[in-house]
Amino acid sequence: MQGDGAAQSIVNGIRALERIGVDIIIVGRGGGSIEDLWAFNEEIVARAIFDCSIPIISAVGHETDTTIADYVADLRAPTPSAAAELAVYDFGQFQETVRLLHSTLHLRMREHIRMERQKLQQLQMRLGYLSPQTVLNSKKQYLADLEEKLIRRMDYRLQMDRHRIQLLAGRLEAGSPAKKLSLGFSYVTDGDGRPVTQIAHVRAGDEITVRTSDGKIYAKVYGTESSDMMKERGLAQ
Repeated sequence: MQGDGAAQSIVNGIRALERIGVDIIIVGRGGGSIEDLWAFNEEIVARAIFDCSIPIISAVGHETDTTIADYVADLRAPTPSAAAELAVYDFGQFQETVRLLHSTLHLRMREHIRMERQKLQQLQMRLGYLSPQTVLNSKKQYLADLEEKLIRRMDYRLQMDRHRIQLLAGRLEAGSPAKKLSLGFSYVTDGDGRPVTQIAHVRAGDEITVRTSDGKIYAKVYGTESSDMMKERGLAQ
């Protein structure tokens, strides 16, 4: 009967604390004989612990003592003092844990943001390379380079052509009749306008035209003398 009364007291205590709405319930007692702890093996105690909506820590006897209450409770503590330590959280440790978690979360968020920014920059660069405006600008630059190269080649070709023309003009001027006339040479034609290059082309009495650098001289042939005759006369002299 004494065991039944103790068991009922335990049940009543559990139900009373459940009605109050406490955060946690510790069911237990200090060490004792098996008879002293037998109430925690009673069915009504086991059912009350199992049916309770509030978490229950079982702390019956010493660490080596085991009762049915230990199996149906939400948590088993080896001793009542250990149950108290489990029930009361170290707020200082909690704050330190929160601080460490906050610091870790902050560092991870910063690293994540840095990585995402780097990805964004890479995507922006790729988008810039592939954008129509960039492609168009690249084509424009390519055409501008080709135009500049073409202009340089044309300028070089024109300079070479000018130099060649100057050389040809010099040769042409050196060999032109006008140049020779300016040096004292004359161009002689007969009455029909045919060039007189040999004395055999004219006879005494023929009219000839002598062209100089500044005009014409109309003359009449009074006689001719060949080169051989001139040499003989020169020898005679």
